[in-house]
Amino acid sequence: MKNMRKKGVIMDYLPWIILAVLVLVILFISIFVIKDTGIGFLDKIKSLFREN
Repeated sequence: MKNMRKKGVIMDYLPWIILAVLVLVILFISIFVIKDTGIGFLDKIKSLFREN
């Protein structure tokens, strides 16, 4: 009975662990992609506020 309880607890938290890992992966991929174009994007935003 004790083994079944431990497996049940792991199965309850497994979707949340997978979701957290997916969020971290998406976050790191977006940082990696935006890293090159993000500087130019921030400069465009700053220029919009400077002109007005």
